[in-house]
Amino acid sequence: MIGIFDSGIGGLSIWQGIVQHMPDVSTLYLADQSWAPYGNRPVSDIKKRGYAITDFLKEQGATVIVIACNTATVNITVSHLRNKYPDLIFVGVEPPIKKLASLTKSGHIGLFATKATCQSKRVESLVDQYTTDISVDIIATLDWAELVEKNFPESETTNSVKFYLSQLSNNIDVVGLGCTHYPFLLPWLEHINPDIQYIDVVEPVAYRTQSLYVSHHERNTSHRFITTSEDTSILETALQDLLGIDSHVESILI
Repeated sequence: MIGIFDSGIGGLSIWQGIVQHMPDVSTLYLADQSWAPYGNRPVSDIKKRGYAITDFLKEQGATVIVIACNTATVNITVSHLRNKYPDLIFVGVEPPIKKLASLTKSGHIGLFATKATCQSKRVESLVDQYTTDISVDIIATLDWAELVEKNFPESETTNSVKFYLSQLSNNIDVVGLGCTHYPFLLPWLEHINPDIQYIDVVEPVAYRTQSLYVSHHERNTSHRFITTSEDTSILETALQDLLGIDSHVESILI
């Protein structure tokens, strides 16, 4: 079984990619909504949540754990989790800086991400490694994850996307979506500025998970969805509206 976690519903973009590539696998998706958003929390909190959730997913039978959250990946670091849990396989999600650098023709790229991701040493390292001769606009989009969690209130969403797109330099041709919530904002991004190519990491993470997962020939494939919030309606609505899934959502305390 594959365990997948995020601070909220953003990681459903990763869940969808994995299930499309691995239709016979069982999954457990955990939305840590009582602690969302991670992007505005101290790194110490993010690390504690990563360890607590990993313990839970392991107890439930997960053999591969996908950290479907850029903020958690770059602040917990996959290497720390691998050292603490050597019997588990971890797949992280990082901003696609390398991919952006390979695609740009203007020599100027952009990245939208949470504040915690933008300020992380890992992102600094990726930029140093892959963009020696490329200019990078790194922009913390403070409310985008929350807008997705709130089911895209129309005027707020449109105004926020317009505002942050306006912060980009004029010659940027490719922009990375450095949060798993952000692919759900593509209809707004592509409508407001269709001249930019927007890059997320759903496909690469799905392929990476597929390459690492050892099948145990599960006879009864199942998908569980869990939230740490007492209110299950946000995740239930997201499953219906974003993925077309009508599923029971469990609420637990971790």
